[in-house]
Amino acid sequence: MTTKTIATLSNEGTRSVKNKGVSSEGTSIIDKIHAAIRLIENNMKFVEYDLLAQNPRRFEELKKILLKVNKLTNRVVIPVSDESFKSAIDRLAMEFSDEDSGEVASYIPKLAEANPKDWAVSICTVNGETHSFGDHTKSFSLQSVSKVFMYALTYELIGVDKINERIGTEPSGRPFNSMDLDQSNKPFNPMVNAGAIMLTSLYRPKEEFPDRYRKSVEGINEFAYPHSTGYDHLVYLSEIETAHINRAISYRMLANKAFAADVDIEKNLAFYTQNCAMTATTDVLAVMGATLANSGVNPISKKRVISENCCRDTLTIMSTCGLYDYSGEFAFKIGLPAKSGVSGALLIVVPEVMSIAMYSPKLDTCGNSVRGIKFAEKLVQCFNLHPYENFTNSLPSNIDPGDAQRQIQEDSQEVPTT
Repeated sequence: MTTKTIATLSNEGTRSVKNKGVSSEGTSIIDKIHAAIRLIENNMKFVEYDLLAQNPRRFEELKKILLKVNKLTNRVVIPVSDESFKSAIDRLAMEFSDEDSGEVASYIPKLAEANPKDWAVSICTVNGETHSFGDHTKSFSLQSVSKVFMYALTYELIGVDKINERIGTEPSGRPFNSMDLDQSNKPFNPMVNAGAIMLTSLYRPKEEFPDRYRKSVEGINEFAYPHSTGYDHLVYLSEIETAHINRAISYRMLANKAFAADVDIEKNLAFYTQNCAMTATTDVLAVMGATLANSGVNPISKKRVISENCCRDTLTIMSTCGLYDYSGEFAFKIGLPAKSGVSGALLIVVPEVMSIAMYSPKLDTCGNSVRGIKFAEKLVQCFNLHPYENFTNSLPSNIDPGDAQRQIQEDSQEVPTT
């Protein structure tokens, strides 16, 4: 069987090792670490996904070596440039093509028309490399995934303190459309409907409605460059006509004096619903997510879209609250920032590595894509993407990089290459 050399440890794709105050001696340490990386580049072979079943011992040995590199470089090692990695992604996605559990969202009539067989996966790395599988050119409405980007845009305008005055940061443990508020009569967080409706009222509140919407689209498109989002007016009409719960949430917050005094409830609800009706493909959404993975810099335009602090806090909210009342279990199993929408969209961010955008309209009881969740669980298992994976497989913190280099060399020689 032909194997391929790891291609991700190139200068472009590798995050620099953090030099925290070590001077002249630190340089030699970093040189040793990079020498170890080059050693692996030259000697290691990428184990194809099917070898997980064919040769588990070989896979486990390789995994240990990659974990050591992760520890030394503070970076997840994934062969994103390698054709074998792309094939592995395709095979993982194919595993769930026949997954038939879940139901298409029916409470919004237009969403009920979605094809339950649609299944797409797109990946975009922090250096702009992309790969896609399935129906990746098919548009869908972002629905609640838009909340992530509206949060970031509002944060940049008014700052986190102003947002936190009116919206909490706690997971609610309740369904996404719950009318419950916290003890201070605030929405629990900006990723549930109540919080996102409140957040909408904080975005350019003094400007005219058309200008507010235009600027929100322009802002979101900076995440998506060179692509742009679309808009489905039929989804908007279908959603606004059946927005009884969202309207009830809005008036409950008004009754509890949660809004600013001059908020027009109906106009605010219309603006919120228009944002939900923005459309994208998984190709577009993957670039949007990669901007978050890249500390707020679009990986293709190289333009900073949001500040590092804004990006950090946005990813934190996604980690704790992004999947409604499934957020805790998702954090336990997968551990990565994510946001779902009832259209079947699911966005996962691997900070400083890549984003994964998925679309499959059949949902579980929490409103999350069934295929998307199952694919994410398998992906994390296969590529050690859980942020705490290294805790049980890492090197001691006081290890000498010279010793580490020698150990890596010894380990790499033990791994069969055929």
